[in-house]
Amino acid sequence: MLTLSLTQLPRLLEIENNTQERLTEARQMQWLGEVAALEESIKHLRIRQSEAQQRLSHGSNPFADQRPQ
Repeated sequence: MLTLSLTQLPRLLEIENNTQERLTEARQMQWLGEVAALEESIKHLRIRQSEAQQRLSHGSNPFADQRPQ
């Protein structure tokens, strides 16, 4: 499994917000297959956010994954 760079947490929140908007539209349009897929995506996004938050709270360096330019 790939490890999420902690510097990408804001991007992860942006993706979750966008997915929530798409989920709202899918529910309104009664696209049941899309609703199920988006709910699953949100579940996995939240798991990744939780993992990243745990790494942050345990003192991980958010810049350790970056390579020097």
